[in-house]
Amino acid sequence: MEAGVVQVSCGQTFNCALMEDQTVFCWGQNNHGQLGMGFANGTEYSTPQPVIGLENVDSIVSSTFSSCATINSASETYCWGLNNYGELGLNSSTTVFATPTKMVVDYAGSGTVKSLGGAILSFCGVNSTGGAHCVGLNDAGQLGDGTFDNKKTIVPVIGLGTGVKQIASSQRYAMCAVMDNGEARCWGGFYDCCIGDGSASATSEIPVVVVGEKDHKQIVLGFFNTCSIRGPYNEVWCWGSNEFGELGNGTTVGVAYVPQRVLYGEPSSRR
Repeated sequence: MEAGVVQVSCGQTFNCALMEDQTVFCWGQNNHGQLGMGFANGTEYSTPQPVIGLENVDSIVSSTFSSCATINSASETYCWGLNNYGELGLNSSTTVFATPTKMVVDYAGSGTVKSLGGAILSFCGVNSTGGAHCVGLNDAGQLGDGTFDNKKTIVPVIGLGTGVKQIASSQRYAMCAVMDNGEARCWGGFYDCCIGDGSASATSEIPVVVVGEKDHKQIVLGFFNTCSIRGPYNEVWCWGSNEFGELGNGTTVGVAYVPQRVLYGEPSSRR
C-alpha cells in the first residue's frame, strides 16, 4: 500500500481500501473469501492484502462478508466474498467467491456507476443515467422491487425512474435514495422505527417519500436512525429512535416519524 488511499469500505469483520493507482487492498477476516485473495480460510490478516486481478477500479463498497468494485472504463462491476443470497449478482448458488468475479448483469449498463450501497447481504447501485438496481437478500423488502424474494441478479428499484443522485444503505436491512430534485425516498426494514413518511410503519418493499421539503443533499443510515444533510445552510436532520439522544433534539425520549433538525446552534447567517 505505497499509493495513497482514496476510498475506504467496511464489512463486518474486514475492511478494504481503494488506492490512488486504482488497485484494492483488504484486511481482516478471510473465512468467506472477503479479502479477495483467491482463497477462503480461517486466518485473520492484520495487514492489508492486495485483491487479486483488479485494476482501474473507480469505487468500492462492502457488505457483511463481501465487496464489489466498479470499473467505469469497462462498464463493469466485480464482486467477491460470501454469496449466500445471491448478493454478488452472479446468478449463482455457489456460496463463496474468493476471487473478484464480474456481475452477470451490471449496475452500469452501457455507462458508469455513480453510487453504491451495501446493506446486510445485499447491494444496490446507481448507473450514470440515475437508475437504481439492487441484488441479494430481500427479507425486509430492501431490494425495493415490490417483493420479499431474494434475487441473484440485479433488479430495478420500483418507482425511482432515472432520477437517483445517491443511494445509501443501513447497517441492517434498509436503503434510501436522494433524487435529483432533492427528494428523499426510503425502503426496506427500519425495524425499530421509522421510514420517514410520517407513519409508524417500519418496513416497505417499495420506496416511500420522506416527509418534508425536497432539499436533501446527502443521506446516511445507521442502526436505528437515518440522517440527511439538507437545505441552504447544510443542516442535519434525523429521524427514527431517540433512546440514546441520537436525534440531537435535546431529549432522550420518543421516536421521530419525520425528520427533525439537529440542535447544534443556529447558522451564523441567521443570528
